[in-house]
Amino acid sequence: MFEGPCLSNMNIMFTSDPMNVQHITSTKFQNYGKGNDFREIFEILGDGIFRSDSQLWNYNRTILHSVFRKASFQLFVHQTIMNKIESCLLPFLDRGWKEGMEVDLQDVFQRLTFDNICSIVLGFDPNCLSMEFPEVACEKAFTEAEDALLYRHFRPKCLWKLMKWLHVGKEKKLEESQKIVDQMLYTEIRSKCKVQGESNNSSTPVDESQFSLLNVLINEVGKGKADDNFLRDT
Repeated sequence: MFEGPCLSNMNIMFTSDPMNVQHITSTKFQNYGKGNDFREIFEILGDGIFRSDSQLWNYNRTILHSVFRKASFQLFVHQTIMNKIESCLLPFLDRGWKEGMEVDLQDVFQRLTFDNICSIVLGFDPNCLSMEFPEVACEKAFTEAEDALLYRHFRPKCLWKLMKWLHVGKEKKLEESQKIVDQMLYTEIRSKCKVQGESNNSSTPVDESQFSLLNVLINEVGKGKADDNFLRDT
């Protein structure tokens, strides 16, 4: 049991037992509601992981779990990550070593992770990790949002809610970051839905190289049942 600072609401139970992890996240997942405090802190996530009582969310979860178990998906994830490591990470580190560059490894691995997540989940690579080390708006916004959510754990609820109301500090950055991330997500969702709609009206097979978890959800659930907001939260 980890007891955080007074008023921080950070008393956390840690476990390293795989059976406990499986029990909480899979076997008896429905027994572990996130609660209102958790929902408020992570409000940026919408109804995604909080709607364990939703029939559509449970259906989506079942679909995703079936995908995760497939050998083809595991191979796809492995190849995606290895390709990114071999084409971007290793050349970048090699160049940094040869030129004697000072490298922020946390930033490097944050960019690597964001590229991989976007490739697997959304089906596009923002190329945050490249030789030029570009500033990519959606990646920066994602990182700043994570930072702001972490601070919500450290501060009393009344304080961060006041900051949110006043639009100052980390709460202002969180609001700005959410707009940028949402714009990226909704753009990808509408693009994938449009392509899916066109493929349904065409005899041309869908390009399997364009696989993404977003495509899986759109195909399996159906655009009529899951609106843009639900797909965004999921």
